[in-house]
Amino acid sequence: MGCHKALLPIHDTPAILYSLKSLQGIVPNQVFVTLAPALLMNKPCVAELSFLGVTVLHNQFMSLGYKGSIKTVLAHANEADGIIIGPIDAPFFSRKV
Repeated sequence: MGCHKALLPIHDTPAILYSLKSLQGIVPNQVFVTLAPALLMNKPCVAELSFLGVTVLHNQFMSLGYKGSIKTVLAHANEADGIIIGPIDAPFFSRKV
């Protein structure tokens, strides 16, 4: 079995970190990432996300799939001015948008 898609490399960087680094300078408040239990066990990944100032959350509603991730973040993002939702399946962001 291969690795989780969030860890697949894009320009030698795990996809999840590539996505977050591309958002730097755009996101004014806090960045939340919901992870499946398998990724929460990946200590280097969680450590680097924390180093980048990311709040790492366990997806509390795994049975809901992506909706569960959104619901988890909304429960923690009470003070957010806005929310950008970016699935790991589409890790490219346009600064123009």
